[in-house]
Amino acid sequence: MIRYARDFRLIPVVLLATICLFALKVSGLVFDGGYTLADLKFKPEALLELVGLVESKTISSSAAQQVFAEMFDTGKSPAAIVQEKGLAQVSDTGAIEKFCDEVIAANPGPANDFKSGKAAALNFLKGQVMKLSKGKANPALVGEILEKKLKG
Repeated sequence: MIRYARDFRLIPVVLLATICLFALKVSGLVFDGGYTLADLKFKPEALLELVGLVESKTISSSAAQQVFAEMFDTGKSPAAIVQEKGLAQVSDTGAIEKFCDEVIAANPGPANDFKSGKAAALNFLKGQVMKLSKGKANPALVGEILEKKLKG
């Protein structure tokens, strides 16, 4: 856990950006919403827990925004919200490969386009996998698996 300013040098840039995003959201709620920091229903440590869930890839950054909104409304812990709402990201390669196989079979045109050198077709296929997984698949892993399947 980060306790001192000097500890911030240890934070990767992407993670620091996530922390800043949540800090901005909190300050926006406080200043624009007429709230004070005392009105927040969650403890500051909950933000660190939330950032930790993003950093460990347990949830995506878009899921983190949903979790944050729920934290603000209810004061529940990020882990409890993730579990209750089923927001955990799927990183199981077997499950993602199944999604990829289904998408490739259902979309032979874009799959062939990618094989022909149209890199943008991969983004379409990634989007279809994300849609099929209801946004829960790890997008980086989806891209890797799709590319491997289509090139191999």
